[in-house]
Amino acid sequence: MNLLIVGRTNPMGENKTFRVHDQVRAFCISKAAELNLFHEVKKSSNEGLFEQPIQNYRRVCFHSDDLPDFLSEKPEGKKVRSFLCFRDRSIDLETKYITAIPDAFGLLRVLDSKSIKFTLPTRLVKLIHLRYVTLRVDDLKILPEPMSQLFNLQTLVVETKSRTLAMKANIWRMVWLRHLKTKAAIVLDQKWEGDAGENLQTLSTLSPESCTESVSNRARNIRELGICGNLNETLLDNDNKFLEKLRLLEKLKLVHDVHYEAANDKDYKPMIRLPQHNRFPPNLKKLTLTKTSLDWRHMSTTLAMIPKLEVLKLKDNAFTGMVWTAVGGGFPSLQFLLVEDADLVIWKASDDHFPSLACLSIKNCGKLIEIPMEVAKNLQKLDIDFLRRSATDSAWNILRRKGREQEEQNVRWGARFLLSVGSGCES
Repeated sequence: MNLLIVGRTNPMGENKTFRVHDQVRAFCISKAAELNLFHEVKKSSNEGLFEQPIQNYRRVCFHSDDLPDFLSEKPEGKKVRSFLCFRDRSIDLETKYITAIPDAFGLLRVLDSKSIKFTLPTRLVKLIHLRYVTLRVDDLKILPEPMSQLFNLQTLVVETKSRTLAMKANIWRMVWLRHLKTKAAIVLDQKWEGDAGENLQTLSTLSPESCTESVSNRARNIRELGICGNLNETLLDNDNKFLEKLRLLEKLKLVHDVHYEAANDKDYKPMIRLPQHNRFPPNLKKLTLTKTSLDWRHMSTTLAMIPKLEVLKLKDNAFTGMVWTAVGGGFPSLQFLLVEDADLVIWKASDDHFPSLACLSIKNCGKLIEIPMEVAKNLQKLDIDFLRRSATDSAWNILRRKGREQEEQNVRWGARFLLSVGSGCES
């Protein structure tokens, strides 16, 4: 029996998540309970009471709906360092139960409450030892200033349905903060004072108006960044060197989200252009563009010139237009390319373009006539879905050609070319 089972893989075939067998999981839980290392809080099936007290455990977790009943008993967990709630469905927790958490577990270091919907308690800042916090507040639009008192915090994850999140908490005073993750566009106060920021590695979603040189000077060691909003406002300013100064940045996501500003589709204003290629971070390896509606010519004039780019994902009309001409060399380091939800019809390419491309994924491009054979020179995997019949046929042609080439080269061992055809493809 294998101890580990592969859960998810990325398009390159690399393992992203693992699972364990049920028997291994049950053994780990029982062994952890013996060592007072970990305890799953639940009621006994017979009496409907909680099985045992938690005073001696360092980690407690919940999988059931028993959390309100548990907190109503005003538990004491002076040794508890991690409070985890893992449920498939979220649970609404009343304020009286929320305030019981900092009262009961004063020495918490990890509070993972992604499955709990609640209003943000002001008494949360009492947990000054917190290193990791996950909060889920659907209507949260402002992260209050007292949150900056959590000076030991290293990771903050905020789940909210709001489009933007105004940060009243001064992150430049949170010395150990490394990861700030949320889908809402973070709006930073440019008047903040503080010397922190050197340890910051992840800002998952930043508003364009917060992309200033003062921010890049403080967060100069950031490695992962997302920007969401009207990208025409500040990102294309020739005097703004925000991206250029992030010399360690490796992963960048750009989302041109302006549909909420437009009364109808006619008022929608696409992204005018991309920053010049030398304005992108010098060590950029992964780039995702979403809803930018750029002309395909920017692929050759800008993106193809980024020297270390390995992964490029184009989503939700990142580029628009009938014809994409990819010739004359470019993308020297690109290994993975995703084109999803595009109105592309004709794709022309030369065999010196994408010299390192190993994996190509094309999805929801129903107008594309065919996939050019020239992009398959070093291709190892082709993943397609929701393509017209002619484009699907061209993918099968690539498979047959790669098969003949491998036979001629007498390839017996190692990775063979893989074609994955989704159920949405016409055949």
